[in-house]
Amino acid sequence: MCLNNYSAIIFDLDGCLLDTSEGIKESVVHTLSQFGIDLENKTDVIDRFIGPPIQNSLKSYCGFSEGQAQEGANIFRNYYKEKALLKASVYPGLSDVLQQLKSLGVNTAVATYKREDYAKTILDSFGLSQYFNVIHGADNFNRLTKRDIIELCIAEMHVDKSGTVMIGDTFHDYNGAKEVGVKFIGVSWGFGFRETDRFNEPMFLGLAQSPDDILSILAIGNNK
Repeated sequence: MCLNNYSAIIFDLDGCLLDTSEGIKESVVHTLSQFGIDLENKTDVIDRFIGPPIQNSLKSYCGFSEGQAQEGANIFRNYYKEKALLKASVYPGLSDVLQQLKSLGVNTAVATYKREDYAKTILDSFGLSQYFNVIHGADNFNRLTKRDIIELCIAEMHVDKSGTVMIGDTFHDYNGAKEVGVKFIGVSWGFGFRETDRFNEPMFLGLAQSPDDILSILAIGNNK
């Protein structure tokens, strides 16, 4: 398989590489309980917390002030780190795809809204760190945008944007890729996109229904 036109592939983590929903939801319920908010049985609301920075979700869905959102983020992260970080699983087939990309000599990176030290810990624990040249995540105070994180990966890999593809499962990933100016592949097994989602834009290469589809889309895109 020839992927010569793509020298770098950047993956999101939550909902793309790992199903981290169990640990995140448990941490959200715990965090909100500390503020007297009971959402344990309101799964439609809890699901919205998966993906974006926790501060943003607390402000958007709970009406928290900036200060409350940061306090909530600290509670969330402490609980998540100590009790729920490893309540996750690798999506079937992803490790094989990462191994193939590595064997092809493609630069690979992770750009995630998960705090960077947590991202490195969970990737180490599931044996995925070996496949990535670069791993970047959020800072504790949510100063970095998705665009910032993607650009950090590109800069550290010393690659050109024209040969870089971002892979993710939400519009946060898609919009970050658009802002940077890199091509994008969506995945339908995560927390955002569904099989019916399509984007009529040249930067959108396709929607993967399975990990193997990622390689197929990259090979097709190579010939566009």
